[in-house]
Amino acid sequence: TRLVSSELRIQHCHRYDTFEVAVPSTSQTVSELGKNVTLTCQPQMKWQLQQVTWEKIQPHQIDLLTSCNLSQGSSYTSKYPRQILSNCHQGMRRTFITMPHATASDSGLYRCCFKASTGEIETFVMRLTVTEGE
Repeated sequence: TRLVSSELRIQHCHRYDTFEVAVPSTSQTVSELGKNVTLTCQPQMKWQLQQVTWEKIQPHQIDLLTSCNLSQGSSYTSKYPRQILSNCHQGMRRTFITMPHATASDSGLYRCCFKASTGEIETFVMRLTVTEGE
């Protein structure tokens, strides 16, 4: 796995009316075709988390992949046509999604959004590139 940083500005987090200042950097993950790939996110904010969402940013739309309500410890998995495994439990401070058997169509931008009980939002964006290997 390689990590590459670059500046990226995100102004809106899906399903929220609150605006985010800026995303400090975008990380890049490279995975081989057919491997299980896991994307991980950890907030820097110290407030109590209320909700965590994962989205895939497409050229003309944003697909909601999963949403976790931490106060209830319950998750919602969207009708996105791809198996997505994720964690969701009260008090969690780190989130992940796993996509089994990565395909070329899994390549793209993914965004995780943390919403605190105070209304604060923290957003992270990562790029996944699925390659055919060496």
